[in-house]
Amino acid sequence: MTDEADKHIDESYKRSMNSIARILDNAFNGDERPKRVAFVLLITDFDKMQGRVNYISNGKRSDVVTMLKEILGRFDPPKGPSPEYRDLLDDSGEGEDVKS
Repeated sequence: MTDEADKHIDESYKRSMNSIARILDNAFNGDERPKRVAFVLLITDFDKMQGRVNYISNGKRSDVVTMLKEILGRFDPPKGPSPEYRDLLDDSGEGEDVKS
């Protein structure tokens, strides 16, 4: 991945991701300062799971790294998923699809 690709959201997602980020930040933090809740939104195309992942966050990049490490530890700990997350997985070990 080039440095340029690492810095920017893919143009086809930029407007939507910024709108969603504003909605999330307002829903979780409103006018509260300092902000209490951090979030990160990750998106990629289903057919490009090994390719580019776009992200947006209301936190610093180091906050995003910390959040990702924490969630990866839950999803893929050395001894398998923890009991509280095991029931969220189907038989293949993958999460269930969200029904809208």
